[in-house]
Amino acid sequence: MYKITEWTDPTGQWMCGGNYSAKTPQGKWWYPARMMNMDVVDYIKFIQSFGGSHFQYFPKEDVNSVSGDVLCFSFDKYADAHKFVLEINKRARKEGWE
Repeated sequence: MYKITEWTDPTGQWMCGGNYSAKTPQGKWWYPARMMNMDVVDYIKFIQSFGGSHFQYFPKEDVNSVSGDVLCFSFDKYADAHKFVLEINKRARKEGWE
């Protein structure tokens, strides 16, 4: 079952993500977005609705490249990051994301 957690980076920002290999779909930023039928803009708005900020998006320019296609974001407050984690994990359980 897909599951994410929250942690702090060295600057004190709260990050969210799963412990999946970057070589698998579950390890990509777009996995929860795709499972919710959202494009990158809608997914960013969804994250912002939980207080997410500090976005950086690096689209993949070469479809054969293993680099690129990265979306970075963080939360200023633990409570906001935790709400986001709870929502994603709830949807994953309810809809059976693998």
